[in-house]
Amino acid sequence: MGHVHLNVLDAARARQFWVGLLGGAPVKIGPGEAIRFPGALVMLRERERVEDSGESAVEYLGFGARDLARLAAKLEEGGVRLTRLGPAWLSLRTPEALRVDLFDFPSQREAIRFHRVHFRIPDPEGLRSWYRQTFGLRTTERQELAIPGAVLSFAPAPHPPAPSQGRALDHIGFEVRNLEAFCRQLERQGIRFEKPFRRFEKVKAAAAVLTDPSGTTVSLTEGLNAF
Repeated sequence: MGHVHLNVLDAARARQFWVGLLGGAPVKIGPGEAIRFPGALVMLRERERVEDSGESAVEYLGFGARDLARLAAKLEEGGVRLTRLGPAWLSLRTPEALRVDLFDFPSQREAIRFHRVHFRIPDPEGLRSWYRQTFGLRTTERQELAIPGAVLSFAPAPHPPAPSQGRALDHIGFEVRNLEAFCRQLERQGIRFEKPFRRFEKVKAAAAVLTDPSGTTVSLTEGLNAF
C-alpha cells in the first residue's frame, strides 16, 4: 500500500508496541524511523501532544495474523487489553488510543501483515467513489477497494469527521509508480495538493500531499518501497 504515519507521545514505547508485540521490523529512512510490515510501513513521529483519532474519518487500521490466538496471548502478556469482536476478529488500542483490529488469516504466508484502512463517514459511498476514481482502484465483492497490500473499507457514521493531521493517525500514504506524472494527471482532474510533488535526494524518494473529502491527509510517495 505505502504507509501510515502516526504521531506518538513516546517513540520508545510505540516501538515496543509495534515491534516487540506486533512483530514489525524497524527500519531507518534518513533521519526518521519506521516499522515495516508486509503491505505497508508504519512511520512514527514523536510529539509532545497527540489528539485522539476517534473523531477523524479512519476508524481503525487492520492487520492479518497467521495465528491470531498466539498473537493475542503475546499481546495480553505484554499488558494489552483485547476486545473480541468476532470468532476471528480482535480489537485493541495503541498507547495513543488508536484503534487497531486483528483478523485471523491462517493461510497467509507471513506471521502478520497490513490488511486494511477502515473509514467511518456520513457518506461512505461518496468517499468510496472518490478513492476509486482518483486512484483507479478495483471494487471487491464486499464493496471494498483493493489496493496492492491492503483494502480500503467504508461504513456510515452519524457525524462529519475531524481532520486527521495532528492526531494519533496523522495520515495515510500510497506508494505510486511514476509519481510526478501521476500528480500532473490529478492536477488536470482538479485535485489540489497541499504540498506539491518534490524529491528528497538523501533518501532517493519523492512525495506529494493532498487531502481527501473526509479530511484525511493522504501522502503519495515514490521510493519508500525500497525500505
